[in-house]
Amino acid sequence: SADGVNATFEAGKEATGKVVIKVSSGKLSDEITIKIIEAKKDPEPTPVDKNDLASAIQEAETILNDTGKGNEPGQAPEEAHTALADAIAAAQVICDTVDATQTEVDEAVTTLLAAIDTFKAAIVEEEPPGEDGVIFRETFNNVPDGTNIRKEPDMLDNPESISHTSGTLTVIDGVLEMGSQRFTIEVPGLATAGQPVLKITIKNDNGSGLPVNDLKLAVGNKESTSGVVGVDGYRAHGEYPITFSEFKVLEIELNKEHTVTGQIQFRGIVGSKGTAGLFIDQIEVWDTSGNFNPGQPSDPEEPGEPTDPQEPEEPSDPNPDPQDPNPDIPTEPPPNIGDAYFGLVGWASENGGTTGGEGCPENKILFIDNGRELYDALYANERRHKGDKNYGEPYPLIIYITGKITPENTGKDKIDIKDQSDVSIIGYGDQGEFHGIGISLRRAENIIIRNLTIHHVDIGEKKAIDVTTNSKNIWIDRCTFYSDRDHKKDHYDGLVDIKEGAEYVTVSWCKFFDHYKTSLIGHTDDASKAPDKVTYHHNYFYNVNSRTPLIRYAEVHLFNNYFHNITESGINVRMGGKARVENNYFESVGNGNLDDKTGYREGPIGWWYGSSQTGYWEVIDNIFVDCPVSEYESTTSVHIPYDYSMALNDAERAKELVLQYAGAGSPSLEL
Repeated sequence: SADGVNATFEAGKEATGKVVIKVSSGKLSDEITIKIIEAKKDPEPTPVDKNDLASAIQEAETILNDTGKGNEPGQAPEEAHTALADAIAAAQVICDTVDATQTEVDEAVTTLLAAIDTFKAAIVEEEPPGEDGVIFRETFNNVPDGTNIRKEPDMLDNPESISHTSGTLTVIDGVLEMGSQRFTIEVPGLATAGQPVLKITIKNDNGSGLPVNDLKLAVGNKESTSGVVGVDGYRAHGEYPITFSEFKVLEIELNKEHTVTGQIQFRGIVGSKGTAGLFIDQIEVWDTSGNFNPGQPSDPEEPGEPTDPQEPEEPSDPNPDPQDPNPDIPTEPPPNIGDAYFGLVGWASENGGTTGGEGCPENKILFIDNGRELYDALYANERRHKGDKNYGEPYPLIIYITGKITPENTGKDKIDIKDQSDVSIIGYGDQGEFHGIGISLRRAENIIIRNLTIHHVDIGEKKAIDVTTNSKNIWIDRCTFYSDRDHKKDHYDGLVDIKEGAEYVTVSWCKFFDHYKTSLIGHTDDASKAPDKVTYHHNYFYNVNSRTPLIRYAEVHLFNNYFHNITESGINVRMGGKARVENNYFESVGNGNLDDKTGYREGPIGWWYGSSQTGYWEVIDNIFVDCPVSEYESTTSVHIPYDYSMALNDAERAKELVLQYAGAGSPSLEL
């Protein structure tokens, strides 16, 4: 036909030659020869890859052979063994089949890997020591690069922990380079730990990635230059060769005879001499006894063993402290008795108010009669607020003090409340006493300190209460502070000092007596460290020398206080500080001497002693009796944003109420 022909041919593998096209009817028009230009061949079969299946079989057989049968830790039940053995056999059949397809092999791999996972899940787990056994952890992760923590410890996880160093201790990338031959850590809870274990992540590095020859780590409890390995001194817990230049965790079971101090000393030694070369990534101390419960009250149904059997209770005490694990929880004191108001007023009522441990679960309330337990409880609370899940989630905390806190039963030179909030520390009845040791608040918020007697603090910073380093919303209420004036004036420091950015503080219904440098607000003329916003009301200052208080920069409200027998000078306002002095009673305040630098006579109110700038005062309705100066003109006005009308008494009545209710053991506090 004239239309032509379209045809498709399937040729054999080796086809060559010509194709003849004929028609079944009509005239054969032509014979056409077609050259076969391409022969389509069947593809060669792809080899089946069984390597993954063989590896899975080997892995399964290894796990099966290495895991015992049974229900003990590390074992797997018999039925788990049988199931995995059957899965291995089925996979082996596919692996041995010559004409198995790739799909069949891949499915066999998937099935066997699932069987391995099921078997692993059936293995009975070992019981590792719980994270609640960690009593100390220092990571160095928050320390800026290049910091010498010997001089700047504030960024450590535990700023108070490191002491007794020599040389430098520099942190780079969260790693401590021991550029000194030794340092000591203080570990709260170590002294009473049942089975203390040190875990230190450490390496040996000469600075170029190579180890120092003959480098050892000595672990002990003293700075002594002598010590027998495993027996005493700086080798009391042993001496360990550090030969590796990559970090490893060294676990050391500590000698309990040498943990009673609560301290661990580390010393690097090359040969027999102290040196550097050690790099430390992390230090942990664990109590692996299983009895550790950080900062929690003991279960009253299961009282623990005495922590120190060498110090039993003295049976001769006819009136022992209430050591029932569940003493009666005191009722909330009334907000007022007649015209005496005991609720919160003043600057601590601003900035959201101050509630302390209000809302603390009843089973979390602590009753503590010694300094070590108090220190440990506050340390645990700090760790909670820093997000350390080993100590649980933060909660409001109430601690009742039921005994005498001393340096000896604390093992420290002060009690720290730092990097935490929502805490009340309250004396139980007349038992809350701190003798020779004070309280330091740093970066603390929403804290109430009530019904404590704190006296004769002559160690550490020598302050009864130090409110510092940006602490906020602090209420110090119905406490008693004193020392003596038999020593020189610098033997003790302040009774209550407020400084370094602290603000929103109220000091109410407290007694201050027998002291030289009573209280200050602002410890330096450096404006960058100024505190602010402080209220003193219904306090009793008597038989003290000066600083009632001393004020730099801050705005301070003093109302309804009674000042009696202040031998040198009273309210000292300097460096632009402002004080509203309202409805106070001053009796025999000041020696009348003229300050030759400022021109002010030493009396109830003024500017004295050293600072280059005066302060200012607003004087309202005060009473002055037998004072060298009794008439004052206001030099400023002070804005008070809070309502205090419910608490304000006239000066005469304020004196009566202060004498009746101020101080620890106040009749306004009822158990």
